[in-house]
Amino acid sequence: MRLRLAALILLALVLYVASARADAFDFESVVSLDDMRGYLTDNFPLGTPRDKLRTAFVSQGQGRLFQHPNRPAIEKYVYDINLCRLYVWRWNISANFNGAGELTQVYVNRDPVHAAGDKQRQPPKGGKPGAKQQISKVKRPPPEANKGEKELAYLQYDLDAEHGDVDDEFIIGGGPSRADPKNLGKLHVYKGIERWRSIFDDETVPIVPYEGTCP
Repeated sequence: MRLRLAALILLALVLYVASARADAFDFESVVSLDDMRGYLTDNFPLGTPRDKLRTAFVSQGQGRLFQHPNRPAIEKYVYDINLCRLYVWRWNISANFNGAGELTQVYVNRDPVHAAGDKQRQPPKGGKPGAKQQISKVKRPPPEANKGEKELAYLQYDLDAEHGDVDDEFIIGGGPSRADPKNLGKLHVYKGIERWRSIFDDETVPIVPYEGTCP
């Protein structure tokens, strides 16, 4: 009787752990920008506590947490995947919170998810009075993609080039829409967006190998 009871308890524990793992978030299980948008829409409505996003993207997904250097109510979760040395895919999930730590907007590589959430920041017309503005073409080489896209290029509009303030940096660039080396999807254009929230930010995080079959 005791052995049977112990076996039942062990089986229940195994099923519980398996269920918990199945529910855990995994960056590498999300294939496209649309898939990630759908996941965020379904799981993180406006008002979601900050800890819930950190649990999913940091504790479970193993993304790297970065606080915005100027805005304490904003943070992002960054995760890189080496797609068979063809392209280094970056997930940059950023989120805005109010004073109570409740979600007011979440972004996929800078594209906002909730229509009723915070609006996108755009570069102000006319720039910043008295500041030196600069438009430059930037290339960031990902050496891990030595069989494919070796350079990630974009245009950067810096509202105040003499001060290294990430709040002043907006970019225009493009990247694939799918994290799949066999089908990278269509070109997704990012126009007039904050560089800090984008795939063109300069954060350094571990690059994980692609888990699927390479072409």
